[in-house]
Amino acid sequence: MWRTSNLKSMVTDKKKVFFQYYRDGELWYKTKCGFMFPVPISDVGNATMLAEDKAILFMRYMRPQLQKMEAENLQRVLSEFGEDEEDICS
Repeated sequence: MWRTSNLKSMVTDKKKVFFQYYRDGELWYKTKCGFMFPVPISDVGNATMLAEDKAILFMRYMRPQLQKMEAENLQRVLSEFGEDEEDICS
């Protein structure tokens, strides 16, 4: 499972992202380690989106996807134990 703390390792040392597909107004990219994230077409404007590009340029799109995945994982774990987040965190 990817964590927000791993974001730096996904973008440093000249790592790249690779275009995978377009769906529902989003361009989906993948890192070398297999992490996939969307880039909304509405954010692209008139930019040229390459099939392969520097990962560091995509950090702003990677971070929200990582956070979403972490939140979903937390909800899954909590539901397995029959708890909700408020009970555990208080």
